[in-house]
Amino acid sequence: MAEIIIPSFDLENEVVLSITPKTASGADAVVDGVPVWSGSENLILTPAEDGLSCVATPTAPGPFSVKAEADADLDADEVRFIEVNFVGLCTPVEAQSLDGGFVIQPKA
Repeated sequence: MAEIIIPSFDLENEVVLSITPKTASGADAVVDGVPVWSGSENLILTPAEDGLSCVATPTAPGPFSVKAEADADLDADEVRFIEVNFVGLCTPVEAQSLDGGFVIQPKA
């Protein structure tokens, strides 16, 4: 199984994951049916209709993994799964600046 490491990102972002089926020689290929996506509990996954991409939206900081799985065997009565695993870390949103304010009021 292939593993793709995603750079860290924070809770204000989401990541679009994509897969491209390939032959042994690296040419584009097709799979049988729509690929299936599964992932960690701290993510909401929204796969595209064709299954070739998926938006992963974090709900909490922490490490995560997402697996895409597809049937590479084009025969109707056989199944041969291929998969790729995406791993990464979602960090908390941290303050980057301080805004200030003031109120002018009468002396007490």
